[in-house]
Amino acid sequence: MALKPPVCRGMKELHRSAFALTLAVVALRVPVKSIGQIKTDLADDVLRIPKLRNVVDATTKTHKMVLLKPSISISLGEASDRLRALVHEHNWEPTMHDIHLAYDNWTADDILKSVLPDSSQAPTSYEQIGHIAHMNLRDEYLEYRSVIGQVILDKSPTVTMVVNKLDTIDNTFRNFKMEVLAGTQDFMARVRENDSVFEFDYSKVYWNSRLHPEHERLVSEFAKGSSICDVMAGVGPFAIPAAKKGALVWANDLNPASFEAMGNNVKLNKVASRVTPFNMDGRDFIQHAFTEYYKQTAKGPSSLAPLPRCNAGKRAAKPEDPI
Repeated sequence: MALKPPVCRGMKELHRSAFALTLAVVALRVPVKSIGQIKTDLADDVLRIPKLRNVVDATTKTHKMVLLKPSISISLGEASDRLRALVHEHNWEPTMHDIHLAYDNWTADDILKSVLPDSSQAPTSYEQIGHIAHMNLRDEYLEYRSVIGQVILDKSPTVTMVVNKLDTIDNTFRNFKMEVLAGTQDFMARVRENDSVFEFDYSKVYWNSRLHPEHERLVSEFAKGSSICDVMAGVGPFAIPAAKKGALVWANDLNPASFEAMGNNVKLNKVASRVTPFNMDGRDFIQHAFTEYYKQTAKGPSSLAPLPRCNAGKRAAKPEDPI
C-alpha cells in the first residue's frame, strides 16, 4: 500500500497544514543491539518515509520500536519470511504505533497529485539553471501555477526561484518572457559545466542546460592549437571550454546581454588570452572571421560551432515541448 497525502483537489493557494495525516502502523519492540541487523536484513519490511524516523524509543532504554510498512498488518501475514522467522525466533512483540505525517513528509509528486484534477500525473519536471527552476506548464495547469511553483520551491533544496515560460523563442536574441511562480526574484544565474563557470542574467540570454551533453561532445573534439570561430556563442558554453583545452577562439553573439556575459565569463575562467568576443550579426562575423582571422593568425578556423537552426544568419533554438 503506497501512502498518499489527504486529497485537496482544486487547491489553488498552498495550505501546508492540509496535508497532515495520522496513521497507525505495526511496530516491533526489539533489543537495541538488534537494530543494525533489522535495518540490513529487513530493509523491504521497514517503514521508509522522507524525514520520518523508522526507529523510535520504547518504554525501556534497552529496547527500541522498529516501524514497519503500512501494508504489513499486526498478524505479519504481509511481511517477509525472514521477518516472521526472526519474530518467532526472538519472540519480538508486534504492536501498533501512531505516526504523524505532515507536508514535509510528502514529495512534490505526492502533493501535486492530491491537488490537481488528474491524479495520475503531476508537472514536477523542470530545467535547473543555477538556483532557478524553469518550468514550461501546459495550459491546463496554469490556474494551479501558484501551488505548483511553491511546492517545487519547497521540495528542491538548491532552488530559490521558480519561473514559468510565457512564450516561445521567436525573437532575434533567443530569450523569452517568464513569470516568477515562487521564491525571490533573482535572474542572475551561476552554472558550472565542462570544468567552467558561467554567470549570466537568465532573463536576457539563451541557456539550455539540456544541451550539456552536446556541449561536452563537441568540446571533446577540440584540441590544443585548434582555431575556432563560434558564430552564435551565447555566454560561452563552447568557446570557453575550448579555450581551456588550448584552442584559439573567436566567439560572437548578436545579443548585447550575451556578449557582455561572455566577456565576463572569459575573465572569470581566465581564458582572455585565447578568446576574443564579438557582438556582430552572424553573417557579418563569418565574413569578418574568414578574412581577419587569416590575417592575424595566418591560419583559418578549422571548426565552426554547429547551429540548431539558422535563419538569415541568426540562430534560434527550437522551443521545448511543454510539460
